[in-house]
Amino acid sequence: MVKTKRSKMNKAHITPCHACDLLKDPIRRGARLLYLSKHFGAFVVDEPLFRPHIDRKDGGHLAILPRRHMVDRSEFTREEAEEFILLSMAVGGAMYKALPSRRIKLAIINYQQNGNWSVDRHGGPHLHLHLYGRARDSKHQKHGEALYFPPKGDRFYNVFKPFNKNDESALKRALFSIMLDKKYALLKKRNLP
Repeated sequence: MVKTKRSKMNKAHITPCHACDLLKDPIRRGARLLYLSKHFGAFVVDEPLFRPHIDRKDGGHLAILPRRHMVDRSEFTREEAEEFILLSMAVGGAMYKALPSRRIKLAIINYQQNGNWSVDRHGGPHLHLHLYGRARDSKHQKHGEALYFPPKGDRFYNVFKPFNKNDESALKRALFSIMLDKKYALLKKRNLP
């Protein structure tokens, strides 16, 4: 295996990043988990993970993070890559399935791997995939327009509410229902109790 600059940078990562710290024991730390395996966690975006970039009524915000620190998906093992793509499909499917019953008029999901706010941090960003729901009647992030992201910590984000507990329950039910399909057998097998 060829050592890349990124993999050397990961080994140089001395201080654990916020995500690495959370992912050591996400349940104890209060993360709102939809899925957890030895490789990945899928979360409702809320503290202590980070604040939502999209209000629940505007479509909501979920995230998928690997449990080991990596900067880019090119660092995935084959096993991780398979699980990551299936998990993103299943979690997106759960949003499409659950949110209409929660009176959220989901039109589309934006799947985004950003990492811009931590790109200059020692060790680089912790790879993560955002799933941004885009509702037809959204107020803050307008339907049909590109998402708008002011700087990290801007007051713009203060009004955004995460998915509530009932939304979270509906998303979990939808995700587990989707994982019954044989296409998602790998996820069902790897999801920790």
